[in-house]
Amino acid sequence: MSDTPLAERPRFLPTGGPPASFVAANEQDRAETDLLRALEGLVALAPRVWVPAHAEAAFYRLNQLERPLKDLFGREASTDPDEDEIEDLVPLARELVASRMLDDRIVEAFYEACAPLPERVEVRRLGEVGTITTRGRPALLAMRAAWEEAWSLTSLMARLRSGDGLIPSARPIVIHAVSQPADAGLLQSVGSILEAAVKVDGVLMTSDRGLVSVRTEPREAAASG
Repeated sequence: MSDTPLAERPRFLPTGGPPASFVAANEQDRAETDLLRALEGLVALAPRVWVPAHAEAAFYRLNQLERPLKDLFGREASTDPDEDEIEDLVPLARELVASRMLDDRIVEAFYEACAPLPERVEVRRLGEVGTITTRGRPALLAMRAAWEEAWSLTSLMARLRSGDGLIPSARPIVIHAVSQPADAGLLQSVGSILEAAVKVDGVLMTSDRGLVSVRTEPREAAASG
């Protein structure tokens, strides 16, 4: 594992906040991490494992996936794709990604990082609903499934039409205890901390009241509604 770059290793962070080196790849990732940083030290954040975007990028790089995927889609990978043609190719793309192996050192780091978590965990992209599964190999497979979801028809068509290209941008994964709606006390605490910037629509926490995530809307949007 010492040969695996630190930037590519899954890391367990008991304080729950994002790693200091974390840089968001898009607005969805930035929204969640900015809120966690604003709340860190003021409310208890649920411990979680951060699988950095570099791990996904390394998976594509080490398996040399970019060229066969580009060859598979050919001219269909345009900003004006034929949805029927793309739909026929999606299962082949997903199979190609699913058939590739993870570096053993990343797998070892993943299991080691997840060891402090409870048996039942939630695996998800930032800002998205997670998959509830068990720690260990099922959680690893859930992470792989999240990577493969980038090759769903909906995701792929959106990427092509927006001009973001065929190959998905690597994004982080987080793993933590299963979340549930927060109690009134935690909801009130989070609302009072963030009230100057956003309206808190909802808060998720773990069974031991560790904050998982916050759903918000800007103050001006809330006022106009």
